[in-house]
Amino acid sequence: MNSHLLTSRQFIGTYFYLGIALGLLYWLFDAWVMTAIFNEGNWLNQVITPNADDLYMRSFTWALFTISGGMINALISQVKAQATQQNDLIGMLATSLNEVYIFDQNSLRFLHVNHGARENLGYTVEELAELTPLDLIPPMTPSKFNRVIAPLVSKQQHKLVFETIHRRKDGTDYPVEVHLQRTIFDNKPALYAIVIDTTERKLQEKEKRRLETLVWHAQKLESLEQMAGSMTHHFNNLLTIGLGN
Repeated sequence: MNSHLLTSRQFIGTYFYLGIALGLLYWLFDAWVMTAIFNEGNWLNQVITPNADDLYMRSFTWALFTISGGMINALISQVKAQATQQNDLIGMLATSLNEVYIFDQNSLRFLHVNHGARENLGYTVEELAELTPLDLIPPMTPSKFNRVIAPLVSKQQHKLVFETIHRRKDGTDYPVEVHLQRTIFDNKPALYAIVIDTTERKLQEKEKRRLETLVWHAQKLESLEQMAGSMTHHFNNLLTIGLGN
């Protein structure tokens, strides 16, 4: 129901009313032609009570103008809605704390890179427009990257998640987790990537493993101490018995 209302609102608008007006003008113009050129009675009678053939032609033309105007209006409304949606998406991506990339599916050239990614990488918008994801991922060759994105391009999968390394403009590397999906950008097939810098996560995991290792060593040392205490206790008992004898 909401979809039907939305379509009706898109259809009825400026060009719809313009179509009605053009249809009315054609009706009046055709009545004038029939009167002035073909001398078929009074102009007012031609407007109000045309013969069957004229009524059919004028009604058909009026409906054609009206429907055409409505379709033009709906098409313009949809284009504006898509443009607004894309602008909203770009605005949302620009303020994201994660790195966001949109690149062409065929050429792999970056179409949009948000502020967070530019700040972390150290590249300008102009520099990134000349780059592809391969320039940011040192371990990735063109053939390997094509194999990675093949399930997305062929539509076998809707989303890919993998870990890799990103390289900044200054040559430093940092670990990332990439979430990759298909999208449409400027009416062209593109790939949309949300990239999470996992440097902090890796450090936390490393610290967690270090603490687990320390705990394991402490537990092992405690077990050895208990074993040594038990052996000492038994040895003392044997020694006491031996001395008593």
